[in-house]
Amino acid sequence: MNTPEVPWRPVRYLTTDFITPDNIAIKEQAHALRRLSSIDDDYIRLVANFIRDEFTYPLDYFGVPSAGLSWKRYDKGRWWKYFYNKTMDYAWGFPVETILLKKGICIDTSLLMTTLLLAGSVPSRCVLGAVVNAKTNEVSGYHAWSTFIYQNRECIGETTIHFAAETIVRQDSVYNQDSDWANTNGIYYQPEADFDGSNYKAMGRLGPEMVALMGAPAQEVEHYGLQKTLELMQTKKKSIAKEWRKSEAITHNILKQAYGGI
Repeated sequence: MNTPEVPWRPVRYLTTDFITPDNIAIKEQAHALRRLSSIDDDYIRLVANFIRDEFTYPLDYFGVPSAGLSWKRYDKGRWWKYFYNKTMDYAWGFPVETILLKKGICIDTSLLMTTLLLAGSVPSRCVLGAVVNAKTNEVSGYHAWSTFIYQNRECIGETTIHFAAETIVRQDSVYNQDSDWANTNGIYYQPEADFDGSNYKAMGRLGPEMVALMGAPAQEVEHYGLQKTLELMQTKKKSIAKEWRKSEAITHNILKQAYGGI
């Protein structure tokens, strides 16, 4: 399928543009971590620990996840001097921006992990999918993570919750509703699409639209259906933005409970 555009930046980009292993700052960070590791498994663990220890989830004053972007050009120090000013409620961050800010939501840090792994010559893809309640089988929200081979097994890199969290988990646990991991955490992940710097692959029903849905509340998709939700998002209605923030808070609380806090 054609690589979808990311609708969350003032400038147009393809999804694959957000995987940037050739960026000079990314190369420097990957080299610094690679020097400490003799094998790929060690490097993967170092990257996972780096993201876990050095980055935090952006929350606003009310404890709600904050994923907005304000794009300003030609600022001369006074608000009336902006030649261009565009603010968005939700936006993906490039890996180098995430390194600079030391903050990021799930898509930001999973893009960073995938990019660092590729920069260190470890095959990896960024995955977009759903967080599903293991008991009710209802979608709680949309999420992003990384995939790779670790200790000869297919694993995911969970980059959202830090400190006490499991940062590397086997795919057959995370993707399985009946696994011990799902029973313990109350959730499981349902992959819908994945990509690297070259291609985008849709795996599930929502795969072709998953990039757009990353900024949508799961409740809206369930209520209005996929096509109507996308239409509503295109109109940029304030109610959708409000519902998205509520949905992000719900998802954040679920993940926080699952992984023991931020």
